[in-house]
Amino acid sequence: MSFTRSNRSVEMLTCNSHSMNSQTFSGYWWCSDDRDNRQPGTLTIASDGTVALQLIEGFDLQQYTSLPDGSIGIGEGRTRIDVIHGATTAGKDITLLDCLIRRYNMGLGTPTEQRLSARYALVGLHLEDADAEVFDSCRLRLENLRTWMAIGEYKTTHEEDGRELSATVTTPEPVTVKWEDFTIKADMSATPFNYAATRDEATFSSRGAVTLTITADTPRSYRGFHEVTMAIVDLLTLASDRACGVINQRLVGQPQPVSYPDVNEDGTIGTQIVEESPEAAVYARRTVTAIPDEKELHHHDFLFTCQDMPFEELVVRWLDLRKRIVRATNMLFSLKYSKPGFLQTQVLTAAVSAETLSRCLTDPKAVPMATPDFEYMVRELRIAIDRMPEDDRKRFEGFLRNECKYRDRLNDVASMPPQAVVAKIIPDVEAWAQELTNVRNGLAHGLDQSYSEPENTFLLLQRTQYLIYLVLMTELGLPEPVLDRAVDANQYLTHLYKEQG
Repeated sequence: MSFTRSNRSVEMLTCNSHSMNSQTFSGYWWCSDDRDNRQPGTLTIASDGTVALQLIEGFDLQQYTSLPDGSIGIGEGRTRIDVIHGATTAGKDITLLDCLIRRYNMGLGTPTEQRLSARYALVGLHLEDADAEVFDSCRLRLENLRTWMAIGEYKTTHEEDGRELSATVTTPEPVTVKWEDFTIKADMSATPFNYAATRDEATFSSRGAVTLTITADTPRSYRGFHEVTMAIVDLLTLASDRACGVINQRLVGQPQPVSYPDVNEDGTIGTQIVEESPEAAVYARRTVTAIPDEKELHHHDFLFTCQDMPFEELVVRWLDLRKRIVRATNMLFSLKYSKPGFLQTQVLTAAVSAETLSRCLTDPKAVPMATPDFEYMVRELRIAIDRMPEDDRKRFEGFLRNECKYRDRLNDVASMPPQAVVAKIIPDVEAWAQELTNVRNGLAHGLDQSYSEPENTFLLLQRTQYLIYLVLMTELGLPEPVLDRAVDANQYLTHLYKEQG
């Protein structure tokens, strides 16, 4: 096996409704290939997932070289460590992956203090090899997942006189879907009602949440579930029109034998061997920091939910679609995942996303001119081009491309959703395509036509974003009434449409 775990049980990190606070772990730390060189220190995992390790003394990573005169040359050593293991005072095994030395102080040949960062922290086990494919599944809690899936039922009843109150939580059967080498299961669970009382009042409460479990047909590395996870996060971001983050993530390893002390029949102390699946809580600084304590979204806040199309059908369609258009969606969702920036940068990103979407969804062999006709035209033009000076000839040859123009691609994208819905956000497609072309070319090449009024640029951004949303929803197979409702949810565009109508 490529991970180890002591006979201590792994402490389960509870997945509750509270956002993660910063955590600290004190203990001893060592490079995975140098177990005997243990250094005391403290690991800090910030609330945004940033992982930092502060060591007393530290790892001596300088390079020592024997010189011809018998002396020793000391050179700058490595600044990265692939895997660091830790054993905390609380009995936790921790693996730090892709570690970078940020700062260190040197004494007489050895470090006196060292600070490192890590891209990932796996709390619960020691992973010997960062690339080892030893994990069977990944469990996730994602923002807005429960509301978007529209599952679970909460009921409260009370007598007319208010003397008797009751509450019921109903959890449905898990929903499972198969996609390529992965099985994706969504399961809602609810805690038993908890009674808590103070000297003043008593409270009954229950917590319900949806856990997504992604199981692979064959073991994966710790990065092996990343693409599927991000694809589902992108789906929630599209559906809610706002950035959605990972609340927590756990990796589950292959079962392995673990020994525990046991009492034999004759009263002597023996050993009991049981098979357990090691688990690790995964911490990392992610693109979006989840805020699970925020109030939930309502159904009308989503562009679409699993009430419009079943989860098992919607997820498969999205995963298939995203494989084809990921270049476009990466740019599109960057507008949600990144911090707000300049309006010009945002509209340029949306403009490029629209062009990329056209390229991803149309036949790459489709060209505006039949290939034989284009080749004939080029042959005729070359008679004149060949008479030109070499520099001019090369420049003109670069213009001879049998490709759709940018504005044609915009018109192509606008033709994909139902036209009655498109008309609600873009009354004049030709004018929109021309304006976006001018802004895109102006921003990219420093032309004057890119500098329009901020209100017009913002409107252009909104229209382009929502058009791409409509294209994606159309490709998913969502019916026209759902698209129409999604457009109505944008009060800004709806107000303009009613004004113009």
